[in-house]
This record gives sequence, C-alpha cells and structure tokens, in this order.
Amino acid sequence: MPSYPESTSTVTLTVVQVAQVRIIFELIDHLACPKSPPLAYMQMFMFVGWKNREGILLEEPGVDMYLLRWHFCSVVSPTHEPIRMGDVIQLTDIQHTVDIIPVFGQVKDSQINSSNALELSNTFYLNNFSSKELYHILLSDFM
Repeated sequence: MPSYPESTSTVTLTVVQVAQVRIIFELIDHLACPKSPPLAYMQMFMFVGWKNREGILLEEPGVDMYLLRWHFCSVVSPTHEPIRMGDVIQLTDIQHTVDIIPVFGQVKDSQINSSNALELSNTFYLNNFSSKELYHILLSDFM
C-alpha cells in the first residue's frame, strides 16, 4: 500500500492507495551506475461505498469494513474485457500489507476458491480485523 504526498498551498495530504503487487523486478542496464532500484508492478483498487454529507467514506453497514473495487481503465481490451489500472513504482514506496476479503453476496460463485478469488472477484472488504491499528492509522488520515 504506497502513499504519495500531494502538496497544496496550505496543506500536505497523504493519498493512500490499495493495490495488488503482481511482479517485482529490476531493470537490466549494463551501463547503469548505480544499479536501478527494485520496482513493483501493481494493479489498483479504489475505495467505493457509502459517504456522509461531507463526502467522507464510511465503513459498510453490518461489517464495519471499507469497500474496495478493482479500478478499471476507461478503455477495454480487443476482446472487450475490462483492463485493470496498473502502475510501476519503486519497491521501497510500498508501506504496508493489508488483507482484503472478497464480497460474495448472497451466494458465492462456485468457481471462486482460495487460489482464484482475487482474479474472479471485483469487490472486496478491507479487513480491519487483521491489523486494527494499521487500519485506523491509514484510513483516519485518508478518509
């Protein structure tokens, strides 16, 4: 979960991004001095769900967790499938790991299992029970 400072004239905000790391790699350049830092390709989630009158995101009723959804590009693939938003960042920009839980709805799709849940699901809960301190530290500043 990287965080990026955004400066304005009076306030510096920290933007929290939840993402799935897909691959960690280094650029190979025989002429590079010094060696390039390790990089991570990540696919992004976005916070969705209920907001109060001031536009502050609220936890989902009944589960007390924030709702995430894969963030898709506005363009689609040649096969008309949505394309997830991705980014490459320095590995050192990743701040914390978090747990997410697929939202199954009333009935779980029989194709979804522990090996493919991230690939087949589109909506997730940000698990606040695995590290309550981290959950509240990160999201109290962001939300």
